[in-house]
Amino acid sequence: SNLSSTEMWIDTSVLLTNGGGTSGRLTSFTDKTGNITFTQNTAAQKPTITGNQNGLRFLDFGVGETAGGDNTNEDNLTGTLSSLASLGTGDFWIICLATHTGLYDAGNYGAMMTMGRGGGSEGMIVRRFDSTAFGGSTEAISFLGYTPGTLITNVSGSDPGDNTIFMFCTERTSQEQRVYSDGAVSATGVDTSAGHDIDDSTVTFGSEVSVFGGYDGNVYEFIYGNSTLA
Repeated sequence: SNLSSTEMWIDTSVLLTNGGGTSGRLTSFTDKTGNITFTQNTAAQKPTITGNQNGLRFLDFGVGETAGGDNTNEDNLTGTLSSLASLGTGDFWIICLATHTGLYDAGNYGAMMTMGRGGGSEGMIVRRFDSTAFGGSTEAISFLGYTPGTLITNVSGSDPGDNTIFMFCTERTSQEQRVYSDGAVSATGVDTSAGHDIDDSTVTFGSEVSVFGGYDGNVYEFIYGNSTLA
């Protein structure tokens, strides 16, 4: 329930290229709510509409990238979601459906979506990454929250495996964060910092910031809402 609070809804199965085609590089698109338009004008950084997954199209972040990631060809699109600027410490939820190839895990933070971070260090990031980058020994899916200069939330779920469709969900309710992997609670964390005030409207789809932290895999759906998920 509570889908009426949806602020951003990306359904890649209905995307078309800007020439109206069902496959090829994507320059821009508007999400299903009409609240945000994503764009990428650099040819080598445009993700690719492709298929076929059960007869549906999807968005591939990885065409033209090189092993190791974080280079000049990381696919990404950017947009502005005005409601993020007033989210503050309020509740929100995220649901997404995706796969990851695992080709660029080494040294790459693999951000599928970065919201509210802008040019600073506030914001939230949905990742699928090699957690050795954070001192661990396995791959994982993760949600990270930032307050200026300090990492305050890093709750991770178990690795669903490369090239496997997984459903990732996270919610923040009264500053408590939960991560769900394929419907099961896999991690929790409490954001006790009153300074975790998301007040930036910038959204990056497919990387952390520009070409840094590029995601390599397929994204099928990504939904964000700014309320308590029930």
